[in-house]
Amino acid sequence: MNDESYILENKENVLLVEFPAFYDNLEEFEKYVKELNKNIVGKVFSDHPNGGTILKDLTVYATLPSTKSMKEGTIHNLVTGFEKSFNGALRV
Repeated sequence: MNDESYILENKENVLLVEFPAFYDNLEEFEKYVKELNKNIVGKVFSDHPNGGTILKDLTVYATLPSTKSMKEGTIHNLVTGFEKSFNGALRV
């Protein structure tokens, strides 16, 4: 969980699928993605909203149920618990 992330890419494009969960890793992740020198076509959110605070100019893809859950449902409650457990080191 500390630094796991997923990126889909081809010769010209990159789609960001899963972001690292912690502050330090997000900065490293953003630097890595930019250094690929590829067109970043968007970012996908499914189970948690980390990554929403970086690369803000990208198109965001998420289902309506996921979006609702991130704001007030199961995902929100899970992330809130993680924030407490990791003493604020988790980026949401």
